[in-house]
Amino acid sequence: MNNDDFRVPVRLIPGFVFPRYAAWVPFRRLIVYNRKVTPTRRLVAHELVHVVQHERFGVSFYFRYVWGWVLSGFRYWDIPMEVEAREGEKDAFYLSWAEELMRKNGLI
Repeated sequence: MNNDDFRVPVRLIPGFVFPRYAAWVPFRRLIVYNRKVTPTRRLVAHELVHVVQHERFGVSFYFRYVWGWVLSGFRYWDIPMEVEAREGEKDAFYLSWAEELMRKNGLI
């Protein structure tokens, strides 16, 4: 399966974000970003990796994420899904998808 199989419709909206975070994916195809922060391509690419993870794992995404957090010793930076998302910040596929999504939303 290649990356293009995961390019699904995604909504990017300003809204509530947990303190100290710039954005998050509360549901499969929704990225909520902090109203006080203008999203960057890198940030949106990171969140798009989480969208793809949601698509791949369905509701078990949440269990896998929390279990990864536990196994990492409760270190956010070491959660396997976060490691993968940080890699996506440099991936041409995710960066181009992020740019497309940001253009559609008038952010660039």
